[in-house]
Amino acid sequence: MLEAQAHEGRQSLKGQRRSKETLQVFANAATKIKQLEVARSQIPPKVTLAEVHPDAKRLNGERKRLFDAIRMATYNAESSLARMVTPHYCRAEDEARTLLREAFRSSADLRVMGREFHVTIGPLSSPRRTRAIEDLCTELNATRTIYPGTELTLVYSTKPQR
Repeated sequence: MLEAQAHEGRQSLKGQRRSKETLQVFANAATKIKQLEVARSQIPPKVTLAEVHPDAKRLNGERKRLFDAIRMATYNAESSLARMVTPHYCRAEDEARTLLREAFRSSADLRVMGREFHVTIGPLSSPRRTRAIEDLCTELNATRTIYPGTELTLVYSTKPQR
């Protein structure tokens, strides 16, 4: 339709009259539009899950609450880390969660050394990002957090940038 309108506009600028061919294209397009509008009006505005996916099931209440609690705890932990990284990363207001996501997905070495559990995070996409995570690691190390279920103290660090 848009091509036909553009063609008609170019023809009228040249002072030419509409051709039968152009008129036919517009008539066909108008008919198609009306057919689509009728088809759209027959689609219900809302459908039930059972109509779309008959085999889908809703989580029972207890499971849903558990999943929601895990999601909220994860979000709150990420928010706390984002606040902690803010002083160390100039783009934290816009990119703190993206930075954390990159750190979570990067490679890491895990080692138990004596009574410490060492987590060494690989370098990130840029030196400034790696430095920000390195400063976050320093803050986390100051908390002397014990790895759950053990007596091992968590020690975070980053690998040097290449």
